[in-house]
Amino acid sequence: MTKYHPIYEGVILLLLSIVAFAYSFQFERETIYRYGVTGWPRVVIIAIGVLAIFRLISALYNLYSHKDSSEENGERLLDSIVNNWHQKGKQFLIMFFPIAWIYLSTKIGFYIVTPIFVASYMYILGSRRIITISAVTISVYLAIMFLFIGFLYVPLPLGRGVFYDINIKIISFFL
Repeated sequence: MTKYHPIYEGVILLLLSIVAFAYSFQFERETIYRYGVTGWPRVVIIAIGVLAIFRLISALYNLYSHKDSSEENGERLLDSIVNNWHQKGKQFLIMFFPIAWIYLSTKIGFYIVTPIFVASYMYILGSRRIITISAVTISVYLAIMFLFIGFLYVPLPLGRGVFYDINIKIISFFL
């Protein structure tokens, strides 16, 4: 089994950004927009490429600045393996949660799922103080509500069944 190294991540992201940037020229059309329809996507692709280069530089710096210590005893090795699996599980949750949030927003409704998502995501990222989690969750929730309901008038997913009725009551509270 090959060992994961951040250099692989940097190389893959850099190659993907180069390919995506090259493919973005296939979408050029006459348009009224100053930079064309691919202007903003190209900015994002270039940002990904720049961040990939920084990732590569950081990985190469860490590779050559630290010596490989083969003097590690068994207990320290076991601790690093356990921490590595814990970290990978945390990374999986961090990547999985937004996908679950999108799915549940359509089924249960944005207005119910969002505060649960924000609080859970903060907990996964390491925040353990109830007051901090509550304050940030309420602030983000209220900001989203006033932005989308009060200012932009953008409809968000309302869910199905009984959740639809609950979401309508939440919206009517903010109107």
